[in-house]
Amino acid sequence: MLGSWVRAPAGSLEHLLKVLSLSSVSILKSLKTYALNLYSVICEFARVSGPGGEIGRHAILRGWWPYGRAGSSPVLGTKFFYKMPDAKVLVSYPVPFWLQRFFRILTFISSNLASFFALKIFFRPIPFPIPNREEKIRSMAVSSELILTSRNKKFDFFVFGDNPTKKLLFIHGWSGRGSQFYSLIQSLSEKGFQCCFFDAPGHGRNKDNFSDLTIFIETIHQLDRMYGPFELIVGHSLGGMAALNAFHNGLLTKGIITICSPSSIEG
Repeated sequence: MLGSWVRAPAGSLEHLLKVLSLSSVSILKSLKTYALNLYSVICEFARVSGPGGEIGRHAILRGWWPYGRAGSSPVLGTKFFYKMPDAKVLVSYPVPFWLQRFFRILTFISSNLASFFALKIFFRPIPFPIPNREEKIRSMAVSSELILTSRNKKFDFFVFGDNPTKKLLFIHGWSGRGSQFYSLIQSLSEKGFQCCFFDAPGHGRNKDNFSDLTIFIETIHQLDRMYGPFELIVGHSLGGMAALNAFHNGLLTKGIITICSPSSIEG
């Protein structure tokens, strides 16, 4: 957009100002669309992953989320219903004014540069603090720090339960933590399952600040090679999408349960 009026004929001030005006309107419209999209994404991340957000107030283990109904699973048994504890849900996460101003100026200078920084922000998980209600399951589980060999990134892995013949893997969503499944993990361990969960690279207490879907998928494959096979995989949001992608690429498991995961990435 910037180049269109920089190449205006020398001395054609009227034409230059006209094109500049049109370009500015186009820039502002693009910025507004970007800001609204980024705002909606951040709000959604905060709603499902923020302090108290958890996975929601109710979760049905069937890959869909009908409030108040009982689901079933061939591995967990029929009519297995789980209710999350009541929690306060964040409903807003305003985009800072300085961030809006920064992208307004940067987009005017270079849309490519603005896109570069926008992607840096988009793929940076929101560093929510770990609430006290999750600390118990984290301290009771056997934990280890692993390295995702394909990316040389550290992540934390946890095992809760003593029955290695009935392993379950829990995969959190964007800006989440494996310990968000704490109530479900405790209930299933009492039923004889060994529950494995992890904080993906860039999540939990990991100091890395970058992650994406491919990193989630590669982490799942590595855990399967090291600790699998898993009887069942439970994934929330992005974690569910990562599990389905891993299964499509050769991961062996008896079943995958997704909670509030997107059914498609197409626009």
